[in-house]
Amino acid sequence: MLLDTFHAMTLHAFSEALKKFDSTLPDHLLQQINQVGQDLEENLDPSNDCNSLYNLVDELENNPEYRHLFELYEQEYSRLQEPDQKKERNKGIPPKEESQLPPGPDYCRNIAADCQSLTRYQPQPDKKTPNNSPK
Repeated sequence: MLLDTFHAMTLHAFSEALKKFDSTLPDHLLQQINQVGQDLEENLDPSNDCNSLYNLVDELENNPEYRHLFELYEQEYSRLQEPDQKKERNKGIPPKEESQLPPGPDYCRNIAADCQSLTRYQPQPDKKTPNNSPK
C-alpha cells in the first residue's frame, strides 16, 4: 500500500529539505528523524496518520533553532504543489485581452432572459395537501 498523497508530499518535502540543509543537526533531532523512518517503514498504509512525521515538522516550525530547515521544507512543499495549482488555474476559458472586449458596459445587456413574468407570478394552492394556503 502507499501513503496518502498529503503524507507522501510532506515526507518528500521533508527529505528534500534535509538534503539541502547545510548544517549539522542535534542528536535528539536525528533520533526523531530516524524514528519517523522506522514508523513509516513499519506502517506504510493509507490509514497511517503519520503523527511522528507531523510532530517533527511542528517542532521544526516552533523551534527558532530549526527555522532554516523548516523554511527549506516549506519551499519544497510549495514546489510540490505547483503542478496542482497550475492544473487548477488552467481549467476554464482563458481570459480575453483588454483590446478584444467590446467598449462600454453594453456588452452584458443580453445575457439574462426576460424576467417580467416573475413579477406577476402567483403560486397556486396545492390541492393535494390541506391547509397549504398562505396566511
